[in-house]
Amino acid sequence: YGISDILKKGTTRERIIAVEYEEIITCDMDTNKLKFHQYNRDEIIEYVIEKKISIIHDLDNIQVIDYDNIPAKYQDIYNENLSRIKDFINLFGPTYRGFGKKGSNCSELAKKHNISLKSYMKLILKYFQSGCNNNVLYSGFTTGLRTTSTRKYEKKVGRPGKYNNYKCIVDSTVKEQFDDAIESLLKSKKR
Repeated sequence: YGISDILKKGTTRERIIAVEYEEIITCDMDTNKLKFHQYNRDEIIEYVIEKKISIIHDLDNIQVIDYDNIPAKYQDIYNENLSRIKDFINLFGPTYRGFGKKGSNCSELAKKHNISLKSYMKLILKYFQSGCNNNVLYSGFTTGLRTTSTRKYEKKVGRPGKYNNYKCIVDSTVKEQFDDAIESLLKSKKR
């Protein structure tokens, strides 16, 4: 196991964000709230042997971005977000035990960086749930992983009709037929 790996306990998943001596620090993944957990290294090994948890090596999380080829606008956003993350880590890291307690100074950090507390916590959550991956700090910059639509039309979309219950799956051939019909209609109206 290592940083960025996932601990899976039943249906819950936790991302390993730090390994400090005998202690492993994780954060919940499938949630909108940032919650850290500390485990003893021997405890994790025992759980793995007993098959109470499994460790998933997240190879999809590894992505290299050439920092020099990114537009200056996104580099500025990256530097601002990196500064916000570093301040959070300096205040609470490496064990994050003080986070979540009353008066934990997150609002002061947000004010310092001229950002709302909600946006600040979203950035922190996204960063830790990604396994401390700096690529998430490029807010608004697409890395090109997903360039085409992955949506497949297999069922008729929308609510079932009240009177006509026939099914028509809109796929690429049906779309082409609609495009041709609309094009011919527009040509005839221009005349």
